[in-house]
Amino acid sequence: MREKSFLVRFVLCLSLALAGMLPQNGFAQVETDARPATPAKIRVLIVDGQNNHAIWPKTTEMMRSYLLESERFQVDVARTEPKGPDPNFAPDFSKYDVVLSNYNGEAWPEATRNAFEEFVKKGGGFVVIHAANNAFPEWREYNRMIGLGGWGGRSEKDGPYVYYDEQKRLQRDEAKGSGGSHGPQHEFIVQTRNSEHPIMAGLPERWLHTQDELYDRLRGPGENLEVLATSFAAPDQGGTGRHEPMVMVVNYEQGRIFHTTLGHADYSQECVGFITLLLRGTEWAATGKVTIPIPPDFPNSERASRRPPKVSSNVKRIFLGNTINPTQFENIIFAGAIDPNDAELFRQTGIRTIISLCKQAENDWDESEWAQREGFSLHQLPCGFPIDLPAEQLEQISEILSKASPDHQILFHCGQGGRVGACWAILRTLHQGAPLDEALREAAAIGLRTEPMIKSVRERILKEQQ
Repeated sequence: MREKSFLVRFVLCLSLALAGMLPQNGFAQVETDARPATPAKIRVLIVDGQNNHAIWPKTTEMMRSYLLESERFQVDVARTEPKGPDPNFAPDFSKYDVVLSNYNGEAWPEATRNAFEEFVKKGGGFVVIHAANNAFPEWREYNRMIGLGGWGGRSEKDGPYVYYDEQKRLQRDEAKGSGGSHGPQHEFIVQTRNSEHPIMAGLPERWLHTQDELYDRLRGPGENLEVLATSFAAPDQGGTGRHEPMVMVVNYEQGRIFHTTLGHADYSQECVGFITLLLRGTEWAATGKVTIPIPPDFPNSERASRRPPKVSSNVKRIFLGNTINPTQFENIIFAGAIDPNDAELFRQTGIRTIISLCKQAENDWDESEWAQREGFSLHQLPCGFPIDLPAEQLEQISEILSKASPDHQILFHCGQGGRVGACWAILRTLHQGAPLDEALREAAAIGLRTEPMIKSVRERILKEQQ
């Protein structure tokens, strides 16, 4: 009888358990090999347009490429006018998860500053790269966001020096003195100070960074600032003899800020350490988490590691005085804004003809009068966006470019290079039969960088190829 009672109880429990596993409709659930959905891409806005580092167009393109190649981000670029205040600079920050600054120039309009403050206060991420911490010395809230800055008249009035001493203690030094300096560029060790922070987790304690400026004597409010990594500013390299902040994070109300002083030039940003921090820091600023892995070619304490950016092999970067973002394809030179003081350099380079897509309002000088005075053949074809150019105007540009030769080079320019890059992609595919992807890579090297412009150019080309 006891055995029968036990059997009844067992069958009853088993029945109840099985009943609990069934949905209310009475059908058993079937397990599937469901995989978690791919996370939505993080929306990044790079702001640039002015910088005391002339290499900024290239470093913006490098950072944009690194972010896109990770497949974790989608990236747009918002650019000010190349010189002077830009009263029309007003990006819609609310469309993005994080803003990355490669900007050091004139103050933004007050409304734009206010909008940016609100964006970060309400949880928008912010990434500060190298000379972006030189910017806006008089903008109080910006200096609270970046924590520490340099140059621009910064001094003890702006906050203390912040550094680590030899006893590994964080110092907030109220001593008087200017903010911001560096010795000659060199390779140096970056030392992790908080290996538990999501950005730094898993990185070597010490790793060798490629040639760069080692910023020291930075000072600022330093509110809610955490130093994640430092480098020793050696006196024999013109440094302070202190361990200076290289990687920092700041909390600004609900917003997260990632700030690195690394990244002076293209060779500095080719460092795998810089690339890794850029990706992980941008993800953290946007989400508070880090999922991007540490690559196998990350540097160690004995060996730096470089990863040159992927660019079109057809378009070469060149130097052309103060010209913005000059590149060359065969005997055609592409560029953004040009400097009228570089006329003699243009002649020495072999430039005889200039095509300008600039509207008169984009320059504070008369390009037509200048070209006539300096002996250049100028074709002014002002346009707002190249996909709106009529076919006959593109034919005209194509005809002019076809006459380029080693002793008669042609300079094709606009304000930043984006419109010229777009025109080139259209001409390369529709007039010269180049593959679309290769033409777009060439256009990106020239200056076509924002996702909306790339999408519009691609759509025009595909439509006309049908």
